[in-house]
Amino acid sequence: MRRARTLSFGEILANRLGVKETDLYDELEARLGSLLDTVSGDAPADSAEVATAYGDLWALGWLVDDARRELAIREAQS
Repeated sequence: MRRARTLSFGEILANRLGVKETDLYDELEARLGSLLDTVSGDAPADSAEVATAYGDLWALGWLVDDARRELAIREAQS
C-alpha cells in the first residue's frame, strides 16, 4: 500500500485559499492589503467589500493558527 505524501505548509495554505503554491505570497499580500483598505476606509457595514474583508480575515486567521501549530510541532521535535 502506498503511503500518502505529506504536504508542505505552503501547499496546505495554497489549497485552503484555492491558489497555486507559486501564487501564495501574492494572494496573501492582496488579501491583507484589501482587508486593511476596507477596515481603514468608509465602506458601509453591509457592503460587499466588508463581506469580502470578513472572509479574508477568517482566511488570515487560519493562516496564523496553522503557522502557530507548525512552529509548536517543530519546537516539540527539536
